[in-house]
Amino acid sequence: MINRYFLLGVVSIILTLICFSTKTFPQTLLKDQFLNLSFTNPVGLYEAGDGTDRLFVVEQGGSIRVFQNDSTVLSSKIFLDISDSIISGGELGLLGLAFHPQYATNGYFCLNYTRDSSLRTVISRFQASASNPDSADPTSETVLLEQDQPFTNHNGGQIAFGPDGYLYIALGDGGSGGDPFDYGQNKSILLGKILRIDVDSASGGNQYTIPPSNPFYNNTSGFKEEIFALGLRNPWRFSFDQTGTLWLADVGQSKWEEIDTVVNGGNYGWSFMEGKHCYRPSNCDTAGLVLPIWEYFHDSDRCSITGGFVYRGADIPSLYGKYIYADICSGEIWSLTLNQAGAPTNTLLLSSGKAISSFGIDQSQELYVCSYDEGRIYRLISLGPPEPVTLISPINDASNVPIIGSCIWSSSVNATRYHLQVATDSLFSSFIVNDSTIQDTSQQIGPLAYSTTYYWRVRALNDFGASTFTDAQTFTTAMYSASYYVMKGWNLISLPLDVEDGRVTTLFLSAISQAFRYNPSTGYETEDTLKPRVGYWIKFADSLTVAISGIQRFNDTIDVVAGWNLIGTLSEPVAVDSIIQQPSGILISNFFEYVGSYQKAFILMPSKGYWVKAGAAGKIILRATN
Repeated sequence: MINRYFLLGVVSIILTLICFSTKTFPQTLLKDQFLNLSFTNPVGLYEAGDGTDRLFVVEQGGSIRVFQNDSTVLSSKIFLDISDSIISGGELGLLGLAFHPQYATNGYFCLNYTRDSSLRTVISRFQASASNPDSADPTSETVLLEQDQPFTNHNGGQIAFGPDGYLYIALGDGGSGGDPFDYGQNKSILLGKILRIDVDSASGGNQYTIPPSNPFYNNTSGFKEEIFALGLRNPWRFSFDQTGTLWLADVGQSKWEEIDTVVNGGNYGWSFMEGKHCYRPSNCDTAGLVLPIWEYFHDSDRCSITGGFVYRGADIPSLYGKYIYADICSGEIWSLTLNQAGAPTNTLLLSSGKAISSFGIDQSQELYVCSYDEGRIYRLISLGPPEPVTLISPINDASNVPIIGSCIWSSSVNATRYHLQVATDSLFSSFIVNDSTIQDTSQQIGPLAYSTTYYWRVRALNDFGASTFTDAQTFTTAMYSASYYVMKGWNLISLPLDVEDGRVTTLFLSAISQAFRYNPSTGYETEDTLKPRVGYWIKFADSLTVAISGIQRFNDTIDVVAGWNLIGTLSEPVAVDSIIQQPSGILISNFFEYVGSYQKAFILMPSKGYWVKAGAAGKIILRATN
């Protein structure tokens, strides 16, 4: 189990009898599903089968946390905390959870945990609170079964209700190394076995009964009737497929990890066999043993198998019907498929770099993994080639486009970046822009040439492929445009051109406020449409350069009132000492611009707004310097 991640030494030899497929499924990866949640040593994720789409995470230290299956969920709740009643650490602790098939109506669930004095495995039944579905009653415990443990390791831990309604329990061989007491093959003890009991009835002083189809039911040889299968070392996670097949991962001794499909009465060989190989050469008769359907060797940092599930979700069609499992040390995740003849095909899905302690499924049968050290829950997802995008702006055949502007397109499902091309020819042989690293769905371009036609197109990319490029569209730049360098935050600007559409949302796509003009009588007023001659305050989300197109303005007359005036300027610079005042001398202050702070201006530059104070109403006449 999980302690192997820290303690087991890896033996390296040349592997000649078995090989892993090097083929990968590039569309498969792990997504950190619940960014706002973290857990302490999670060893299991479960859903209750009650239709509520909640998830329950088992923490090895003794807590079960519950939360809604929503990637944006902000917090989890304590469903049950039995940390004061257990012993944990290494391979000890709260190790398994199973919801009763009728949990929606009876609220029953079972736990597998370890206790001290004496050291033992405990299988108990609890009940959820009748008044709070997100809480269990800690006083409702009924101990179903206990098994003394001679050592602290090899406790198994998995429990699950099978399709027959019985509770299946995985117990390891009792620990130490090499099964020193031969418990794996001893039918008179429960260790090293899969057990099966009926928890819906009681008999003979037990809180359960023995299913009559168990292999040693009513035997006279002293064999434990609870046994369903034997010859297991440390079964760490089993699951039932919808076909009823019981898939089990059994942790090996020092060389081989194995996967079994467990049948009633099956003997899986430990400790005669480790995987398909003799562990005790003095007794290596395989007659009557069920050999693994798959095994792998302890090379490449592999050390301890984590069993999973046959995938039956809808998100990753390529994995449907395949058994998914992992190694906790290497972090590799594989899929295993059996053909009609039972021959296995094993495929590496990804190398996650995670210490995967357990898998889990939600009510939609989508697959998750618990990252033990990180305390995170990841979801197995498919990331295939991205979907094509749609070009938004400039529209096809657009004219009068600013020489500094933005290309904008729609987002693409599965895209991690975009590839923008802008060229001067339809064959895209002469690039102005050829950038395949763009993260957003827009890109500032320019300065471009005036009165020039350009071609542009975009495609979506991720690490596994690319969409097709969009059909090329054209746009033609204006004969003249004015540029702005705007700072993140508030900017004092003006309109130095005559434009067809002066709306803020048309001129400045990155603006995050309306425009504010100053009325000396009433104070600031909002404006949606900008006009020449006026200065405006506008707020921007980021610092950038933008441009607008229009007809140049080389002179203008601006009406001023007594007091402060917020004015605009022209398409070319205007020297302050060239400004004509009517009547003469009405201006009683300098001109001030704003660039993070107010500064005295000697030249009025295009696109900026300026403050000036007049002593009386009048006019000022602006003429371009050049």
